Amino acid sequence: GKKGDPAAMHLWNMWDWKEAGSFEGDEDPGQITPRILRWQEAYDADVIVETNKDGVAAALQASNCPKLHWSGAQPGWFSTEQSKSAALIGLVNMLRQRQGDEPWIRSAPTLNQLASWDGKTRAQESGRRKHHWDRAITVLIFAYGVQTLGYQRRPKPPPPEDRGFNMAKWLAS
Repeated sequence: GKKGDPAAMHLWNMWDWKEAGSFEGDEDPGQITPRILRWQEAYDADVIVETNKDGVAAALQASNCPKLHWSGAQPGWFSTEQSKSAALIGLVNMLRQRQGDEPWIRSAPTLNQLASWDGKTRAQESGRRKHHWDRAITVLIFAYGVQTLGYQRRPKPPPPEDRGFNMAKWLAS
């Protein structure tokens, strides 16, 4: 049977705001927390997760996650009408500032979910299971970080390094 809740996470390259990695699956907070901590450590990444009382945000807090974003006294992004509006404004501004023709969202499942999303963050019935819009919400959270926390595109990319490293395989681990 199914274990855990639907979950998604994205890794964003702050040099060009492009999607650098993504994950989606049914995992409980105890399973996805180590994955987030590995990504955070490997990339010295800021971590913005949706806040929840007993879920991933609380597990990351208990794990002393470096660079965990807080909304007031709560770990994570606190989803309110105001924060969702700020995130949507941020997403529109990011689309306006896009440079070049290369898409910054690279995963087909994320693009498909954004194309079918009605803008609501609550779960909806979709066939036999509820659709949680997890990938769409991660894009919204990234846009919130860019808009509200002042994450700006960096002026030029770092030099490429080839270490014989398979990022897709590592991100899925």
